[in-house]
Amino acid sequence: SQPGYVKLSKPVALWTQQDVCKWLKKHCPNQHQIYSDSFKQHDITGRALMRLTDRKLERMGIMQDTQRQHILQQVLQLRVREEVRTLQLLTQGTATSGGSSLIAYSQQRRTRHPKQI
Repeated sequence: SQPGYVKLSKPVALWTQQDVCKWLKKHCPNQHQIYSDSFKQHDITGRALMRLTDRKLERMGIMQDTQRQHILQQVLQLRVREEVRTLQLLTQGTATSGGSSLIAYSQQRRTRHPKQI
């Protein structure tokens, strides 16, 4: 793949419960077992994960404020990564449909003139 291009992974909106549990294990390693049970019970998929709020987490049985805040912080980072991914995919789309010569030109310029030491 070309440098600077996003690896195509499954968008969060298409995540299954299993995908969400994997994400929990990676981003909330100390509490993931407790969270996973609650998330499965409440059928939290990727789409639902992106819409979680403090109140929803509390209703799901996650009572400690610090735990809820940690989960919400991780979800926020995930949302930002998804936004960046979407923007990069959009710009790749425009680059391949007409702007590809511009990208090739800018890469060519970078490699053609190495810095003199």
